[in-house]
Amino acid sequence: MRRFDGVVTGIVKSLEDPEGQGRIELQFPWLSEAQRSAWAPVASPLAGKQRGLFFMPELEDEVLVAFEHGDFAHPYILGFLWNGVDKPPEGTNQNRVILTPGGHTLRFEDRAGERKIIIQSAGGSKVELNDQDHSVTVSGEGGANKVTIQTLSGTVTIQAAAQIAVQAPSIAVTAPLVTLGSAAAHPMVFGDQLLAYLGQLAAAVQAHMHPGETVGVTPVTPAAPPPGTIPMPTPALVSTQVRTG
Repeated sequence: MRRFDGVVTGIVKSLEDPEGQGRIELQFPWLSEAQRSAWAPVASPLAGKQRGLFFMPELEDEVLVAFEHGDFAHPYILGFLWNGVDKPPEGTNQNRVILTPGGHTLRFEDRAGERKIIIQSAGGSKVELNDQDHSVTVSGEGGANKVTIQTLSGTVTIQAAAQIAVQAPSIAVTAPLVTLGSAAAHPMVFGDQLLAYLGQLAAAVQAHMHPGETVGVTPVTPAAPPPGTIPMPTPALVSTQVRTG
């Protein structure tokens, strides 16, 4: 039997391994079109029980093949090849890119002054880790809806094209100052404190009313409350931490 030493190229013809072992059926350009290889295992990093790097080729992709002890009946796929027809997805050697057939992308951009990592779906949703401007950005299709973290300044910006909805059994905001609106200048009023003050005010007024009392036929005019009876508003009614416009 003829030995096949070294490596040869093959073309992917089937990915439907009947035993589910991730093997591939090939056709060799130097043999007849009708002749197919035995099912060839793929040499993949970390391959093992229910683990490993699972990146299968597409039909008609070119692969690099070696044969166990030169035996044509036992091919192994060592890797996948670009060629004059199937070009690489990136032309800059300083970038590392994983691009799936469906258009999902993982990019490592290593050029000086432009270092970043980008995860992007085929539809345009994106996560970007940018070392140049020290930011982390998560954005939706088109970029109109996004969350940006500025890691040096400590600023987190949430931007929405329509609405921001927050749902939770409880929401706690801890900050020395919260502003509602870009021109916020007026302190917010504490509702419970305001209700208590209005209750005291109403009680003081009612204590000096004399409904139904008359002198002759003239109704009795309420006397002015003594000084200090009606409480004056205090700064306790308003927040020192929340402002609105």
